[in-house]
Amino acid sequence: MKRQHRRVLQRVAAGLGSTFLLAAMTAGVLAQENGKTRKFLKKPLVIEDQGSFFIGGVAKVTSYATVPPPNQTLAPNQITIGQMYVQFQIPATKKANMPPVIMVHGSSHTAACLESTPDGREGWAPYFVRNGISTYIVDQAGRGRSGFDESVIHEGAAMVRNGDAANGAAKIPAFGRITDNGAWTAWFGHVTPPGSNMLTGTLIRHGDADDPPTDTSHGKGYFPAFPLADDYLALDYYKQLVAFLPEDERGKLEDLKTIYVEKLELDAHYSVQKAMRAWTLLHVPPAALLLGLTLIHIATFFLY
Repeated sequence: MKRQHRRVLQRVAAGLGSTFLLAAMTAGVLAQENGKTRKFLKKPLVIEDQGSFFIGGVAKVTSYATVPPPNQTLAPNQITIGQMYVQFQIPATKKANMPPVIMVHGSSHTAACLESTPDGREGWAPYFVRNGISTYIVDQAGRGRSGFDESVIHEGAAMVRNGDAANGAAKIPAFGRITDNGAWTAWFGHVTPPGSNMLTGTLIRHGDADDPPTDTSHGKGYFPAFPLADDYLALDYYKQLVAFLPEDERGKLEDLKTIYVEKLELDAHYSVQKAMRAWTLLHVPPAALLLGLTLIHIATFFLY
């Protein structure tokens, strides 16, 4: 009888040991996966609807809609040009009497810059949706998902191949973009010494101690909202901006400030929740193993 009890206990112990070992391994894998995968959104985004559409645009009939195969007669086709791509999200819970927000990107960008930040944080578009505001973001005409009129390139290239290099080259548009050096010196600060660039010089932000005294492009104490990770910079920028707005517009900017401060508070809460989840993953498997060993000890005490 005792041998049978001993065998049962051995099997139970082996089963519990395997179960707890599997639980501990699973928790370890989950912790590693959570460490590898970084989420842009701070928490799930609850929406009522989302989608995309095009607005504007005109029809154009051209024989250069596509690149024609060699030795084939050109035939006219119709394409649409000048359209603008719009992406939207409608929150499930909307803020009362709040009009939708249309976000338009700046130079050399697309709407992608409003979806998330380069360092992997939630962007302004999902954050506005999270706060009950229907949000529309656009790729300006000729950029990104809006597309552009490539027929002028095909036509210009065909003219160059046929010997009319001057007029053909004139038809091909120039594709401009801003460099990192140009972006920094246009909005955020200076590069020293004169004649250097971001690869060879030193970056100095507007308002820093080394900001040249001859720079009259900004007022005293001005700090650009860069980098965004420094919270005080963005709020400092807000304080400067509000002084230039008419009284009836300041309320709207105050709402934006409130949203920004709430975002900082949510970021702090998210950091605490992440730490608590990590503690749970590390704490639960040992606690379960201890409980199992306690049960085995109690059973052994009564049976023997």
